[in-house]
Amino acid sequence: PGPAADAIAQVLPLDLQLLRALAYRGLGDAAGQQASLARVQEDLARRRAAGDTQAIVDAVWLDLLLGELPADGLATLATNPPADAAVWDRIRGWAALRQDQTEQARQLLSPRAATDVFAAYGLMQLDTLAAATLNIQRLNEIMAQAPGSTAAILASQDMRKIVAGTTPRRSPAGDAMVASINRVPVAIRHPNFRTTPWLRVDLNQPVTSYRYLQPITASVTVTNATDSPLAIGPDGPVKPSLMVYLQPQTMARRMDGLPPLVSDSARRLVLMPRERFTFEVPLDRSDLGWLLTLRPTETVMFSGTAILGGQASAEGRIELGPLSLTGRVPQAQRIGTQITRENIQAQLASLDDPSPSVVMQSLAWLLQVVPRLTGPEAQETLEAATETITQRYLKLDPMQQAWAVRFLTLDPAGTPGFPRIHEQALRSDEPIVWMSYLASQVITLGPTPEGQASTATLNAALRHPNAKIVAFAKAWTGVAEAIDELRQAAQAAQPTPPSP
Repeated sequence: PGPAADAIAQVLPLDLQLLRALAYRGLGDAAGQQASLARVQEDLARRRAAGDTQAIVDAVWLDLLLGELPADGLATLATNPPADAAVWDRIRGWAALRQDQTEQARQLLSPRAATDVFAAYGLMQLDTLAAATLNIQRLNEIMAQAPGSTAAILASQDMRKIVAGTTPRRSPAGDAMVASINRVPVAIRHPNFRTTPWLRVDLNQPVTSYRYLQPITASVTVTNATDSPLAIGPDGPVKPSLMVYLQPQTMARRMDGLPPLVSDSARRLVLMPRERFTFEVPLDRSDLGWLLTLRPTETVMFSGTAILGGQASAEGRIELGPLSLTGRVPQAQRIGTQITRENIQAQLASLDDPSPSVVMQSLAWLLQVVPRLTGPEAQETLEAATETITQRYLKLDPMQQAWAVRFLTLDPAGTPGFPRIHEQALRSDEPIVWMSYLASQVITLGPTPEGQASTATLNAALRHPNAKIVAFAKAWTGVAEAIDELRQAAQAAQPTPPSP
């Protein structure tokens, strides 16, 4: 109750105002019930004053329903009865009921009971002296006849009065059901996920310090903490998707906004009581991995939160259910390799290592770092390193070359750091090399030196005789255009700095 509720009540139709009164009655709020009924009576009075003949019918019926005997209203209707004969029979039947004229009431209400729920409710009132079981049967029939109606609400309130303080006797089927439920452990029957969760998720990183391009994995263990089997899967109580939110940072700043890594452990499985299931999650196969790849000289620390069983809402947020689990990703770090003469010489020596993975790691670091060497004292190292790296590139197979060109960089003026490697990539007839090269070099098509270089590279791919290379170039054109649009939208959304 309150001003807002009062304002709403003033415009409610009669049947809804009556339902409001019955709701107060069910709550035991006599004052609320009387206030609602008073509004109904005021509304009916206004309608009668305006010449609404239906208001007289409604007022008489309401009084009868609430236990009154509106003699004047009945007399008025007797001279001008409602056009609906069923309504008139119901009103006369209830008037006889209120005057204890049971036989006349039964004669008027019985023919209408099958189609008029209030006539059926009136017949039930005639049987109040019968056994309670008969009343319960009749009340159930009324509620089933017109669920949600005013009569059904009155019947349900009467039902509560009858069964209050009683314990119904269970049938054999009910006894069997209770026995079956009692065999289920208490933690399942009456779960308290806050104090006694059904599952536990633990994340562990056996290594907390990584080198450049060293695989970064976390071990995830999900434990069934109950004495019953639990299913994990799309149709089970626990959804299988594990979302890992990683938060990287350097000594200088945090790097926010990384999307979550989604690891679908989605195989359907059942964990037996106290059983554990462990799987590996490659943390570097995500935006975090690419961020670390492009920062070969920086030391980056990272930690995070893992969510098992979360689901995306319609707004795109991740929502936790009662069986969702969270766990912490322990803090770890990726150590950057600084640009020193010694480190460059060590990485150049690694290009002759018999292990292809060592060669590829060193090549990725050198391709990004060597173009940064500046100054007269670094010129000799720059030239020697560039020649060594270029000669090594020419000996690689197409897959390894595709890996290498992914790390080629451009300086702010658009000048390539390894001109001969760029030339070799542009002359390649291997689609895998072109795909990797376009993905690394065509990053904008805007009117900048970088955009002009990207456009020239894209045009070269579009003119290539290999159909696969041309098809990929066309597709990548759309990607580059979409990236430019997103960049422009982000710039437009930034607030304009105030004028000096």
